[in-house]
Amino acid sequence: MNFKISFPILVINSLIVLGIIILWNFDLLEITSDYISFLLFPLIFYLIRFRPIIPFQLTKRQSRLLFIMIVTSQFSELLYFGIPLLGNLSYTEFGFPVIHHISLMMWMLVIFSNKNQKLYLVLHIMYCLLIFNRQYILIGLLAFLFSSKKHLSTQFKITILGLVVLFLSFLGNLRNQQLGVDFTPFDGFISLPLLPYYDFILFFILGPINATLSNVSYTFSEIILSYWNTKPEWALFMEYGVGAGQSFLIFYSILVVIYITIYKLIPSRREVYLPILILYTFLTFFSNVILSTVFLANFLILEFILLYCRIDFKVKNN
Repeated sequence: MNFKISFPILVINSLIVLGIIILWNFDLLEITSDYISFLLFPLIFYLIRFRPIIPFQLTKRQSRLLFIMIVTSQFSELLYFGIPLLGNLSYTEFGFPVIHHISLMMWMLVIFSNKNQKLYLVLHIMYCLLIFNRQYILIGLLAFLFSSKKHLSTQFKITILGLVVLFLSFLGNLRNQQLGVDFTPFDGFISLPLLPYYDFILFFILGPINATLSNVSYTFSEIILSYWNTKPEWALFMEYGVGAGQSFLIFYSILVVIYITIYKLIPSRREVYLPILILYTFLTFFSNVILSTVFLANFLILEFILLYCRIDFKVKNN
């Protein structure tokens, strides 16, 4: 088990640098000093020595209660709304307010349960497939790879992630077919071997970058924005007039401070809160997730599980 806040930050930084290089190579972006500064940021976060976090382990009773809540929520949504994968409705119209957050929490059992991690992962992926939620398929897999009790080599993790990304690309194409979307954002702009087989992967790298960087080719940028209109969360501070590189540094520095604060000042919860924070950090590359109700719901539901089981145990022993 190896949870470190520096890893998702370095992965995101690498994706940004890769996207900038691709856009620059096809004359779709003018390199500025602000973008070059992304190359320096890995050194800053690499030099900070983070201790790995071993996730908290729920008791059998706690795991069972959380599982029942999640499955009940999932079935209630599927019965009421139908299944987006079968074309019953658009995935954007699926889910009850608040309750939907609980439906997406099966991945937390992958991290925090002593047993049945593979079963929880399979159930989580199946539900996410039915509702076309690719982000949470990814977070479920990351939860499994990082919390596996068996030692998994870095090469194995990269291979599995690569295969999953290809699968998510296929799922994206399937969703576009269901919605009748003609997905050809790179025609006439980017020419790479066998691009139709991994265009969704490239899109998920360039989409957030295009929504953030200001001097991307206007025509290309408008086409990408017609498919992707959300900004990555690290671009939050660009709204206050700072550059992309500075916003990246400020945002992730704040996350690091939060991480260290929880580690130092709330030791009783570091093994609960920090694994969730670290996994959600991966998703900040795509959209706002830290500053969202679903992120808050994860902590509240876990606290409810821990508190309820503690009170119930005391009642039964009095």
